[in-house]
Amino acid sequence: MHAALIIASVVYRLGLQQVLASAGFRVSIVPHTPREALVGELARLAPEVVFLSSRVTAEHGPTLIDALREASPESALIMIGRAQNPALILEAMRRGVSCFLCREITPQSVVLAAEAATRGYVLVDDPALFRSAGGSGTGAASIEGLTPREREVLALVAQGLTNGEIAARLVISPGTVRSHVSNILAKLNLTDRVQAAVRAAEMGLVPAEPAAAPQHRPAATPYRSHDARE
Repeated sequence: MHAALIIASVVYRLGLQQVLASAGFRVSIVPHTPREALVGELARLAPEVVFLSSRVTAEHGPTLIDALREASPESALIMIGRAQNPALILEAMRRGVSCFLCREITPQSVVLAAEAATRGYVLVDDPALFRSAGGSGTGAASIEGLTPREREVLALVAQGLTNGEIAARLVISPGTVRSHVSNILAKLNLTDRVQAAVRAAEMGLVPAEPAAAPQHRPAATPYRSHDARE
């Protein structure tokens, strides 16, 4: 797998490069400045996964995510940093970042996150990040438009459950869950389950103790992103 690193810290970049190379990744280093060179180099490399530091995102602004996605649309984006600016990280995830990892992570978590992101999962290494957005007021009015059942479904979507898993949990059919998800996306003016998971956090629907991730997924808070109405 080909990974590109857009990391401002030389020490952290070298450590990440060593971890990925040891796991068999082909690793490319992308200069984080100037912005035009960064975007151009990523377009040329077209890696499967990109590790981007929150520091670089803060330096260039959230629109950097849009530019990176346009330059290499097939690349999964993973942000690494400290959750000191939840608003920036949540905005980056709205714009297409697949995963947020805290800097204090194990080498195994780095590799698992890369593999999961390229398979369409969206991961949050620190669930408290999402919970910190709850009750911010940005989604408070929108939640009033959801039925009690839709709120239940949205909360389970935010925990990474598939339609089949939600159906089993609520004792309803997968088709009914699919309809609920479609209605939720339409009512909240969203396009996929990733955005729905972020909005659920803003509404305060993410539980204090997130559902345990299945063994075949990394031990983080997972969301699936390939099919908005899966």
